[in-house]
Parts: sequence; C-alpha cells; structure tokens
Amino acid sequence: MKIVVIGGTGLIGSKTVAILRQAATRSSPPRPTAASTPSPVRGCRVDEHSLVPLGAARLGRIAFDEWLRRSQAAA
Repeated sequence: MKIVVIGGTGLIGSKTVAILRQAATRSSPPRPTAASTPSPVRGCRVDEHSLVPLGAARLGRIAFDEWLRRSQAAA
C-alpha cells in the first residue's frame, strides 16, 4: 500500500510526509510514502479548502465501532 499525501509539498504536508516516511521504515512491510503536488484529481483541483466544510459545519460525536455498525447496516 502506498501512502500519498495531497498537498504534501506545503509546510504542514511536508512535515506529515517526513513523519509518515519515518513510520513506514519501521512497518512490515514498508509502506512507500509520496507527496502529491496540487493537480487535478478526478477532474477537479484540490486546494487548501477542498477537505474542509464551507460555511457552518455540523459537528457530532460517534465512536468508530458505532460508525462501522451503521455503515454495515446501511450497505
């Protein structure tokens, strides 16, 4: 499995890539990690606002096991 960090060439992204690369060398099997420069992804551009809600966000709390149970029930 290869890990690709979108925006991995920016300040935070480059630090994230460095941390993941260190962790990848200790994993078995090693996981290659790459930084992705801003480029079209499935026909759209990814920028600093792509992965955050626009406007007011609806916040909630759910544990992973509950989310997984609901996801499997809906499938």
